[in-house]
Amino acid sequence: MPFPYTLDDALFFLDQIVPKEPAWIVQHAGSGDVLGVAGLTPHADAGNMELGYWLGREFWGRGFATEAANVVLDHAFGAGLASEITAGCFADNIRSARVLAKLGFRIAGETLRLCLAEGRELRHYDLLLTREMRADNSGNVR
Repeated sequence: MPFPYTLDDALFFLDQIVPKEPAWIVQHAGSGDVLGVAGLTPHADAGNMELGYWLGREFWGRGFATEAANVVLDHAFGAGLASEITAGCFADNIRSARVLAKLGFRIAGETLRLCLAEGRELRHYDLLLTREMRADNSGNVR
């Protein structure tokens, strides 16, 4: 996510991303407050998508990212949208790495990627989750 996140960034997301990619608003079940966004980006090769999510800083560390990503993964694998799902996080993003590990993702490689928030390339973990890995991680097929 770019930082600061401007109105132009939000309009680009709504105009260019949402119509082409499955995206969900993450809401608090009790209050209805919007906590963030989660979604899937289709890759050029069929059967492979990338998981992405973003939560407001005040909602970090409370399990919301894990819960939202679980719903998205259940949808992707359950609806047959993907046989593999990739994800990623910058190496210093311990919280996101922890969420992705809980979901069953494993590091498949490491790259340098541009971090929009810092305006420079940073070490990035490229992660992978297959339907089989998810079944092994959860003890049942989801």
